[in-house]
Amino acid sequence: MVASYVSDRGRVVELSVTAHARARLAERARAAGLEVGSVEEEFGRACRVRRLSWHERRRRRRHGEDTLYFRSSRWTFVVQDATIMTVELHGEHRALNRGVTL
Repeated sequence: MVASYVSDRGRVVELSVTAHARARLAERARAAGLEVGSVEEEFGRACRVRRLSWHERRRRRRHGEDTLYFRSSRWTFVVQDATIMTVELHGEHRALNRGVTL
């Protein structure tokens, strides 16, 4: 399965996934006690974030205007240059993104 999304221009953009993103998904799912599939499966449930938070706008200025965010009920996917760079927990377990245990 290949992760992809439809751009604003109506084109299907296929995404590659970094080893870092795969490792972070597994690490954070294990820390939160969640059972998950692959990054591609989880990305399939995500929608693009259009209204960025203060943190996301700051990160976008720092890492480039080409940064896109996709969010599902549990995960935030950070995409740059058609590559899923990292996966972060979203919601109640987001403190685990920094390695903090509950």
